[in-house]
Amino acid sequence: MALFFSGSIRRVLALAVLIAGPVGATIRTPEGAFLVGGPNGNGVIQVEVNGKAINGVISPMVTEMKIGGGLVVVPRENAGAGFQFASRGDGGNKYNPTLGGDCKGRAPDIGQNYILNWQPLNFLPAENGLLLGVQPYLYQGDQTVMSEVDPGCSGDVERNAQPAPYFFHWGMLLGDGNRIPREAMLLAMSAQKLHAGAPDLNKYLTEAPAMFVSNTFSHAYTAFGLPDVMQFMPLHYPALGTNDVKNWPVNAMAERGSVSLVMLCAEDIARDPLCVAIYSGFGVKAGVGRREGSQGQPDLVYMGLTGSAACQVVTDLGCHAIKDSFNWIIDQNVHTITRIVAVGTPATIRAAMVQ
Repeated sequence: MALFFSGSIRRVLALAVLIAGPVGATIRTPEGAFLVGGPNGNGVIQVEVNGKAINGVISPMVTEMKIGGGLVVVPRENAGAGFQFASRGDGGNKYNPTLGGDCKGRAPDIGQNYILNWQPLNFLPAENGLLLGVQPYLYQGDQTVMSEVDPGCSGDVERNAQPAPYFFHWGMLLGDGNRIPREAMLLAMSAQKLHAGAPDLNKYLTEAPAMFVSNTFSHAYTAFGLPDVMQFMPLHYPALGTNDVKNWPVNAMAERGSVSLVMLCAEDIARDPLCVAIYSGFGVKAGVGRREGSQGQPDLVYMGLTGSAACQVVTDLGCHAIKDSFNWIIDQNVHTITRIVAVGTPATIRAAMVQ
């Protein structure tokens, strides 16, 4: 069954590559969602941004991502489980500005803070791009208590959550099949403190980005180094010795530091399966975990990269106890980080990143 299913999804991707034609322009639907590159994306990758989560809340994250028009990579889920950018300020989870609207499932209206057909690289067509600007609501709840007594947001929880004292940008640009393969998407993220009194943001505890992926992609890998020399390594859950996340305990996490890539595949990479990966140009910490879905959604697989280089020897908290401009956002400048998201087989993902 696994071999048949894997072969099927490989054919979906292969067909998408064959039929991929010129993309349309990024559009905004009457409901307020953005379709990057138009309804068909770039012919291989299709992303919906600022759509409705399954609880009916509009959320400025990637609310759905597909390959080939039919295979769902990021399913439509609740506002806190999609494809997003989240940071951590002083206080950890009690000070968590989340672009995806994890503040009791609500996100601020983006208003006019967006650019359709955004072009950060002049050798890629602007029609493939989108840039959002968001001042997120502040998630400030204690996640260790029951949700019914968790305040979830600062301010008047039931009526008016207060916006966080930060501005986030969230930009994406799909490959056009020429200079950048269609299997790749450039992701640009930035955060800025809006005033000097805003709590400092910890880059190392920032998810840049976080993806909640369909459990079709359940085999976890990381890699070190530049794409042309990197080797994919299974990421095993401690004490279980398996990289098949579906066999991990629910809501369990495995991490590895100083890596440049995290990847989830439909099967072991010896079978040359379909995969999805996030690449960083420098070593960071990668995390993968099994996460419960909601409202009938099956378990999802979390994968993400942090926003700065991993600590060595000492613990995370000890390493970042002293605030500096390398691991913390302590000023009011715009701090930007870029990633590459790629889909395909391990070989095509490597080739896309090398290119």
